[in-house]
Amino acid sequence: MTTYGELVTKAAQCIHEGSARTQHQRFDTIDDAYEALIGYHAVLDAIERHVRSLADPHRMGTLYGVPPGLVTGDHVEYAAVQMVDSIPVLEDKDRRLPYLPGPNGHPWAQAARFLRAGTDLLATHLDPDGFPRTPDAATVTDFDARRVSLSRIADLAGALLSGEMTLTLRAGQAGLTWWRLRRWLPGMEEAQAWASQATAAANGRGGVSALDDITLANAPIRTHDQLAEISDRLRQVRNAAWTNAREPDRSIVTLRDFALFGLVANAAAAEFHANTDPRQFVRAARHWQSLIVSMGHLLAPGLPNPVVHAAVPRLRRLLRDVDMPDPGTARSRDVSGVRAAHATIQCAVAVSNEIADWNVTSFRTMAASDQIHVRARELTGDEVTDSPELVRAKLEGAVVPVPDVIRDAVLTQYRDTRPRPQAPADLQAPVTTDARSCLEPSHIA
Repeated sequence: MTTYGELVTKAAQCIHEGSARTQHQRFDTIDDAYEALIGYHAVLDAIERHVRSLADPHRMGTLYGVPPGLVTGDHVEYAAVQMVDSIPVLEDKDRRLPYLPGPNGHPWAQAARFLRAGTDLLATHLDPDGFPRTPDAATVTDFDARRVSLSRIADLAGALLSGEMTLTLRAGQAGLTWWRLRRWLPGMEEAQAWASQATAAANGRGGVSALDDITLANAPIRTHDQLAEISDRLRQVRNAAWTNAREPDRSIVTLRDFALFGLVANAAAAEFHANTDPRQFVRAARHWQSLIVSMGHLLAPGLPNPVVHAAVPRLRRLLRDVDMPDPGTARSRDVSGVRAAHATIQCAVAVSNEIADWNVTSFRTMAASDQIHVRARELTGDEVTDSPELVRAKLEGAVVPVPDVIRDAVLTQYRDTRPRPQAPADLQAPVTTDARSCLEPSHIA
């Protein structure tokens, strides 16, 4: 699945390819020159949109209106915004380039498409008002991650702008009049200087951004490959659990579906590590199983989430087929295959751990608002003995809000579902804790 980092990398490759082509080759026709000019301006427009999407919108109208000598705040962000503000052709709409029929195959036009795709990919994790739509939105809005990306985009812009004079020369050699070229390429030394300043200000912060592993929110499920489908299904269930914690669907059936997934994930991990030490996963699976039983008699008015209700059985079948090869066999000597299967199983366990935390929030919210009920006749004597109201409801066969003792027991069971190594042998199978990073292609591949 395509990630934000891959799109930016492809855009960088196309920008450098286009610059190298312009540096070393003349344009064969005037249409080739127009194609390069249109691609050049398309990249500049994509860079502007990308920078403005990464910059903090709360400071755009205040901090960046202050003269440079009085600026306080992040220098990378400031220089990047000043860079796009100082490119005149992005604001002067009268400087129109000619229209060319058909698609533009120049590498710069490809780079523009990749950058726009990266902008749109990050935007899928936020709603139009800027509020999160997925659990990865916290990474998308993280300022440190955005600052690293801003420095990389500024570096790309600097590389593109440095070839403006060469592009002007090649276009003039192709037959374009100089007065037209002065309109379309008026000299962007100021923007290039701001790009250099943004890149220099980011020195020491590294070139790898946490945004690099972000994928499209709610992407289609890939069914052509088993491990890829597991990754997509895990992401689907993870997003649903996160959404359920923020806006509970008032369905205890959905919480039981999530608990079934936790049981399936840890049972698969226990089977996968049968030749080492599966005890921590066996214990976690038993806690998930007890949680399913504890919630079996609870009632809530909402209907089950159809996405989760369909995804969990599918994940159960898929994870069951990811087995550990027997030692000494040919499959066991396939190191890459074993590692990919191991990463997939560990990722499922990590996702179940996150889901447990979010389900605690959902269950507590539903219980606090009296959305969860139980048939009083199903309560034991110990559960009603301290409450005359519950005793009366049990005798009358009424339905009552879930008692505090049952609520607290369920919340305790959620806390016990996380696998915990109990002996040094368990350390042979460490559990991945970052579910977001383990869902990315670089982890599972």
